[in-house]
Amino acid sequence: MGIGLICWWLYHPNKVDILTHFGSLLNILSLFIVLTFIHAVIRVGKFDLDLRQFVSSKTKNAGTLYVKTSLMTYIFTFFLNVASVSIVVQSTKSLLQSFSEKWRRKYYSKVVLRPYTMVLFWSPLEVTVAVVIDYTSQSYLLLLPVLLGVSFIFLIGDMWIQRTRYKGSELGEEPSKLSSRKKSYFGFLSAIALLVVSIVTVSTVLDVGLLLAITLVLFPFSLVWAWSLKRVKRFLKLSWSMNVKNLPNLRGLFSLFLSAGFFIEMLGFTELFDRISALLESVYIGYPLFLFYLLLALLIAVLAIFGLHSLVSISVLLPFLGTFMTSFPPGLALAVLSAAIGMILVSPFNVTPSVLAFQIQASPLYFLKYNLIYVLCFIVVNVLIGAYLLS
Repeated sequence: MGIGLICWWLYHPNKVDILTHFGSLLNILSLFIVLTFIHAVIRVGKFDLDLRQFVSSKTKNAGTLYVKTSLMTYIFTFFLNVASVSIVVQSTKSLLQSFSEKWRRKYYSKVVLRPYTMVLFWSPLEVTVAVVIDYTSQSYLLLLPVLLGVSFIFLIGDMWIQRTRYKGSELGEEPSKLSSRKKSYFGFLSAIALLVVSIVTVSTVLDVGLLLAITLVLFPFSLVWAWSLKRVKRFLKLSWSMNVKNLPNLRGLFSLFLSAGFFIEMLGFTELFDRISALLESVYIGYPLFLFYLLLALLIAVLAIFGLHSLVSISVLLPFLGTFMTSFPPGLALAVLSAAIGMILVSPFNVTPSVLAFQIQASPLYFLKYNLIYVLCFIVVNVLIGAYLLS
C-alpha cells in the first residue's frame, strides 16, 4: 500500500483518482468465501473417515502406506485444500510411531506436500489456477489434458520411487480391515468429475472466466450434494459456522488483495514499469522462448522464497508482458502456473508448509531440503512443454 501511494504521489498525484484503483484483485476473495461450502459437505458426508480407513487397511509397510497416503492427499486436497494436511497427518501418525522423529519428518515432507501440489496444479478450485487462466485468457478445457498429464506423471513417478525406497520399512501397528462403505469411494471420485464438468460447462455456456464460474457453481453443487446425502440442514448449519469462523482470515486477505491491487495499478503509471517491460521484451525477442519462460518461472519462484505470494507476483509480472505481447500463448500460462504452484512445496512463507510444520513439529525451511530438486524438475519439464509444444 505504501509503495503504491509513493508511486501515485511521484508520478500522477493530480491526474489519477486513487479511489478507483483498489479493486483489481478483490474478485479473488469471492472464491475463498464459496470454498467453505464444499468443505462443509465433505465433513457432513463423513468422507474423511472413509478415506482414513482406506489408508490403514491391509497396509504392512511404509512403501504401501506412501502410495495410499499420496492418493488420500491427492483426493482430499481437491475439496479441502490446506485442511487436508492435518487430516492426512492425524490419520497416519499412529502407523509411523515406531520410526524416529527425523525419519517421520522426511516422510511427511514428501508424502503430503508432493501430491498436494500435483492436484492443485490442475484443480479449478485452486485460486492460482483460476487467476492464471483468466489473466492469460486461456481455455481451461484445452489446458486441462496437459495439466492432468503432467500431474499424474509426477504423482505416479514419485509414488513408484518412494514405494521402492520404503517397502523394507515395516509398520509397527497391525493393519485394520477394510470398511464396508466402498460405495462412498466411487461417489467421492464421481463428485470430483461432476464438479469439474459443471464448472467448465458454466464457463463455456455463460462465456465467463474460470474464477466467476467456480463462484457461481460451488454453492448449488454443494447444496445438491448435501441433499443427495439427506443432510441439507446439517450442511447449512456447518457452512454458516465455518464462514463465521473464517471471518478474521478473510479480513486479512481483504487487506492483502486491496493493497496488492492498488500497488499493481499504480505501478503501471511509473517509469519503472516501462524499464522492466523493455527488459522482458529484449529477452523475449533476443533469446529462445524456453529461456524467456524459464526466466519468468524463476522470478516467481525466487519471489516466493523471499515471501511474496505467487498471486501477487503473477499480478505484477503479467501486466509487463502485455505491453509487447498481443496475446498470451498456452505455454506461458503453463510455465507461470508450474512455478506458482510448485513453490507451495518449498516456500517457508506459504500457509501449507507452515501447517504441516506445526503438525510434525518442524521448521517450514525443513521442506526445502527434500523437495527443492523435485520442484525444479517439475518447473523445467513444464517450461519445456510450454516452450516447444504449446507455443
